[in-house]
Amino acid sequence: MQLINATEARKNFFSILDEVYFDGKEVMIKKGNRVKVKFTPVTAEKAFDYTKYRNDLKKVDGIFDEHDFSDMQKAKMSMDKNVKNW
Repeated sequence: MQLINATEARKNFFSILDEVYFDGKEVMIKKGNRVKVKFTPVTAEKAFDYTKYRNDLKKVDGIFDEHDFSDMQKAKMSMDKNVKNW
């Protein structure tokens, strides 16, 4: 088996894997006639904390979520109010 780095794996993902099966319970990834990976996925709530991921992205990339948008709307309303009072 030849080892490749993660970048190469991402570039050639579909050529590396021949077949991916999901029967509702178990995922099986095959290359040729051999099974390379076999696993049973867990529910998304247990497997991954999307709220934490979104908050981490917000910190790193400056991505806004719906709470930030409402804060931006409040700031705009405050600015509009100040302009009217001027």
